[in-house]
Amino acid sequence: MAAKGGRSKLVSETGEEGDTKLEGKSDICADCDKKVSRKDNGLLCESCEGWFHSKCQKVMEDTYKVIGQSGVHWFCNGCNRAVAKILTMLGSLNERQDRLERDIEVVKGDVRLVKNEVNVIAQEQSILKEKCKKN
Repeated sequence: MAAKGGRSKLVSETGEEGDTKLEGKSDICADCDKKVSRKDNGLLCESCEGWFHSKCQKVMEDTYKVIGQSGVHWFCNGCNRAVAKILTMLGSLNERQDRLERDIEVVKGDVRLVKNEVNVIAQEQSILKEKCKKN
């Protein structure tokens, strides 16, 4: 589970000191298969909800402290690669959507023009019908 307030959670921010289980899917570090305890510098990945030792993820002590103080989002190395791909795809989708919206506006304008032309033709047809009736 992602931390409250939409930011990464550190081991020191979870539950009471007496708790043995950390919040998240598992309190076993996915890198070293050892338990992440309250005395460890552990990080909860916001994507996979797994706990990791900061050393296993090569997060330096000063970076670990910044993560805890600043409210930044943290993803494990595996999820970080996936998130980067997703963000790239979202950017591409956003560009495509913007193009489609511009194209739709052009089509709407074209439809308005065609409607106006149809109305003019209908009026002309009506006039011609009246002239034919008189003759």
